[in-house]
Amino acid sequence: YYVFLPYNLLILIIYFANNTLLTKQEKNTKIQTLLTVLNVSDKIVELALSSDFKDFEDGLQYFTAIENNIKTLLTRNLKAYKSAEIIVMTAEQFLKK
Repeated sequence: YYVFLPYNLLILIIYFANNTLLTKQEKNTKIQTLLTVLNVSDKIVELALSSDFKDFEDGLQYFTAIENNIKTLLTRNLKAYKSAEIIVMTAEQFLKK
């Protein structure tokens, strides 16, 4: 499996990674090995802004997935994606698969 994420989630991952005992180089290497960061284009922002998503970040994540042909989106907030055209599940559901 590959993990793709929009840049805004990368900021959170780096924040949490900075609270570990790893050196900066070790952190960077682990992050770059595990993740592919997807660009959030003007088109994705426009789609999210004009969508029915109540939370702008949910819209960004959803349309980033759609525009990059991602088949499954992992989230804790399944309610936000009721009308999704891709598979949406929690991390727990994904790991049980």
